[in-house]
Amino acid sequence: MKINDFRDFTDEEVFQFVLSHKSCFGGRLSFDFPNKYLEQGNRVHITRHEFGFAIFVKELDRPNLGIRYEPAKLAFLYADKEKRGRGVGRYLVSKIIQEFGNSKVITLECFGTQRRRYFRKCGFSVTYRRGKFNKMQYDKSNSHVEWVSL
Repeated sequence: MKINDFRDFTDEEVFQFVLSHKSCFGGRLSFDFPNKYLEQGNRVHITRHEFGFAIFVKELDRPNLGIRYEPAKLAFLYADKEKRGRGVGRYLVSKIIQEFGNSKVITLECFGTQRRRYFRKCGFSVTYRRGKFNKMQYDKSNSHVEWVSL
């Protein structure tokens, strides 16, 4: 399937793309994965670029229900294989950080040293590591990364 432009995809088409390309995202997704992120009114936002997209999840703060606040999460990041290395992923990560300026901390989970190095270049730091599994976070108050637009 040749992708023309992810900017033209609806949210449902982006979710279907993720499901049909599971190997790009770790391969452990079930058909109802979007519902996991939409449960309990979580805010889901998709940032699009011609050659990729990022899915960002922000849990709503519900202290009156005793629900502990979780930082915002970068759930999925995809850049077309033919366009990787040209700044698409970095652009998407920077857009997420700019668009959700009210979230002081952004988290993500990734596997492998290559992905860990990539996200470190984007300003994330490792908070937990076990083998190839990494939990990382971006703290705006401590970031040294300056973002540029494509």
